[in-house]
Amino acid sequence: MRFPTHSSGEKTRRFSPSSALTLAIFIAVALAGSVVLLVLLTGLLGSTEQGGLATGELLPKIEAEGWVNGPLPDLTGKVVVVDAWATWCLPCLIEAPHLVKTYRRFSERGDVVFVGLTVEPSGMLPEIETFLRETGIEWPNGYGAVETLMHLRAEYIPAVWVANKEGVIVWNSDSSGDLEGAIEQALR
Repeated sequence: MRFPTHSSGEKTRRFSPSSALTLAIFIAVALAGSVVLLVLLTGLLGSTEQGGLATGELLPKIEAEGWVNGPLPDLTGKVVVVDAWATWCLPCLIEAPHLVKTYRRFSERGDVVFVGLTVEPSGMLPEIETFLRETGIEWPNGYGAVETLMHLRAEYIPAVWVANKEGVIVWNSDSSGDLEGAIEQALR
């Protein structure tokens, strides 16, 4: 096979269909990640609280475009652990095993509910489902949860909040202590 040449004698290369598809997928994922980051930074940086919604404030109503791993359960009278994450977030991937371990410790009680939220839209559902499956996350996760994450004033991800049975935030990612201790305290 001969490569077409320019007048200078240089060979020109053309993308194969598979290379073009790979490049298009890479650009689409990078663009989606940029949009998510832009939403998080422009819509949520107005908060003066680090870690988002401060302790002592009420957990906002949790809404999402859709749900994976089941619908949002009834949160009334339950300790609620909310985890904000994204498929492209390496720290979220690193944090997942600890969250899964903590979930397994408390899930049998019936009075502790874990809820995951991402701003990523339904168009990223295959990536969302893959992330959840590969990390072992089994609890309900809402996608397209932009408004709820804005009400939580999420400044970065991963971010976690714990609300007591009255719906009051008792711990967030910037609080002292650890997640398990916060859940135990919220159960008292």
